[in-house]
Amino acid sequence: MENIVRHLRKDPRLARCQVLLLGWSEGSIIASLVAERKQVPIDGLFLAGVPADDAYSTILWHHSGEASMINLRRFFDTGEDGRITRTECESGDPRARARVGNKTFDDLDVNQDAVLTADDFRLILKPRLQQILSAVERQDDDWIWTNFFRVGARWIQQHQKVEPKRD
Repeated sequence: MENIVRHLRKDPRLARCQVLLLGWSEGSIIASLVAERKQVPIDGLFLAGVPADDAYSTILWHHSGEASMINLRRFFDTGEDGRITRTECESGDPRARARVGNKTFDDLDVNQDAVLTADDFRLILKPRLQQILSAVERQDDDWIWTNFFRVGARWIQQHQKVEPKRD
């Protein structure tokens, strides 16, 4: 990015132009870092879809069960109490039930407390999370690329060092 800015600054047609960086999602992190490093003059930033946390923290959150409950509550939590009862689950829209692989309430109530909560989905997702974290630890980019997301282990690890943009 810095090399691109240097190249643009050398172009006489752009001598009076400001250089503004637009960063979307991961690009918002990169644009912020380029501006912060001050290796090239940047006149402004437009940041959109800024990640609130680093990728590693986001991976942990997505596998905490909370993301599952956010997605499923709108289809099943008719009592709006943050939990899904057997009745709510079994009377829910059959098309929405496909979101949970058409599993039964008993299949999903892993902790057997008679309600579906983030804890159930955390337990369901735990083996997957362990696979991902293990692949990151052993630097298994091929596994990550094929089975998770199109990034590498170093990218995930380096992301942990980036200060959250909300700070």
